[in-house]
Amino acid sequence: AAGSIDHVRVVAGGTGYTASTSNTTKTIRGDGTGGVCTVTTNGSGVVSAVTVTTAGTGYTYAYVANDDIAGFDNADQRADGTNNSANIEFIIEYIMEYIMV
Repeated sequence: AAGSIDHVRVVAGGTGYTASTSNTTKTIRGDGTGGVCTVTTNGSGVVSAVTVTTAGTGYTYAYVANDDIAGFDNADQRADGTNNSANIEFIIEYIMEYIMV
């Protein structure tokens, strides 16, 4: 069964993102559609909050790509490890439908 994004939590904030930003309308990727969130970083360039603004539908897994968060540079990460990926966990709400016969 698939569902919508119900909650989100930042497990680890990572490092190397652009400091003090609030990136709106970040697409929540995965196997569903329509999910959108806002990613906020603190003054040290660490992801400090993620807020779901549109829950979307049809998800069994969901994520935000590092490239979608301001300041993360995958080429730099591979070259010298100065960026560490954030770990953002999306909780999906599954709606059970009961059919009465």
